[in-house]
Amino acid sequence: MTYPKNFIHKMIVICISIWPFACYADMKELDRIVAIVDDDVITKVELERNFKSIVGNLKQQGKSLPPANILSKKVLDKLIMDKIQMNLAKQVGIRQDETTLNRSIHKMAEKNNLSLTDFISALKEQNIDYEDFRLQIQQQITLSRLQQKFVDSKVIISNHDVDNYLLNFKDEIDANTLYHPAIILFSIPEGASSDKIDELKIRANEVYKKLLDGADFRNTAIEFSDAGNALEGGDLGWRKGNELPSMIAEVTPKLTIGSFSKPIRSDIGFIIVKLLETKNALQHEINETHARHILIKTNLNINDEQAKEHLSNLRVRLVAGEDFAKLSKAHSDDKVSASQGGDLGWFKPGTMVPEFDLALTNLSINEISPIVKTPFGFHLIQVLERRKRDNSDEFIRNKIRENLRQKSISEKKLYWLRQIRDEAHIEIL
Repeated sequence: MTYPKNFIHKMIVICISIWPFACYADMKELDRIVAIVDDDVITKVELERNFKSIVGNLKQQGKSLPPANILSKKVLDKLIMDKIQMNLAKQVGIRQDETTLNRSIHKMAEKNNLSLTDFISALKEQNIDYEDFRLQIQQQITLSRLQQKFVDSKVIISNHDVDNYLLNFKDEIDANTLYHPAIILFSIPEGASSDKIDELKIRANEVYKKLLDGADFRNTAIEFSDAGNALEGGDLGWRKGNELPSMIAEVTPKLTIGSFSKPIRSDIGFIIVKLLETKNALQHEINETHARHILIKTNLNINDEQAKEHLSNLRVRLVAGEDFAKLSKAHSDDKVSASQGGDLGWFKPGTMVPEFDLALTNLSINEISPIVKTPFGFHLIQVLERRKRDNSDEFIRNKIRENLRQKSISEKKLYWLRQIRDEAHIEIL
């Protein structure tokens, strides 16, 4: 067996890193290497730790487990792909960001209505080491940035693309159906011989027969699928018809709930599709606000206290009944809206900065706000009207654009992952 030139050096580093325990025969056995990935390695301990984690997650979700040897192979495949991507991230200069990591973990804690301390305690109760958890989240952030660099950023959907979709798939859009499919993929390696393709076709048909004989689709996907979501039973989640990957877009709407297709040949391999559920999406409405404001900016001539004092005096006058529009025209530093008496028109949530949005939610119609600080300066705000507006057309166009984008990203990511794996040096020991 041929090892990379720096393999011996790596073995020395590994040995030093676990000294004084694993480097002596009379103590603990050296952690065995199960795979070499470029200039990196995957150890037995690493594989077992990830295996136990995934088993724990599947059990927690109440899912039955595939045979241990099959699951172990899937976990090793995932570790290999993670190593390849992490090595590439390092090569292209994607670095760890403690600020983003800490913010992400704090958001997770907040989402569960927990303080960070309580969140860490909750992890401990589930036998999850906090430092291991941080490393996993850091890796997810890094892999997300890597995909953004090599895949997501290269996908652009034009208005013409959206118009074409609206023209060609009008009936489907009107039906507004959502699909929940799952897949089993038998991936064809790049440059595969005709014999290899025939072998995969036979294998796909054998698995199809197992399904016809009553085999559980999810467990079968875990055992046989080459797709990245194999450990999730091939589940693709809810997708609109225009969001379905092109290789299954035609067959999925023709399936009845609970049925599955024969193996379909595509550019990336043979695919079996099962339709888990369908549902109709609802019409979309948004809440809009019509408001006006007076803005005082700070500069070399006016500091924070002076700006607030100025607005405080204006607020007294407004509450006493003076005309908001006249005071805005005379005093506001937002010259565009000041010419309209401070009127900002109608806008939806998220249009304004968060501080401004938050102040709006706490105001009644015609009420004058307390002084509100934003990155632009200090404001007095008045809500004039609120309404619900049907923005289904705009919503549909935005969804089509995003769905086309996600579909393209999904397909390009499959090719990209296959490419970087083909280019990597991998030895499974």
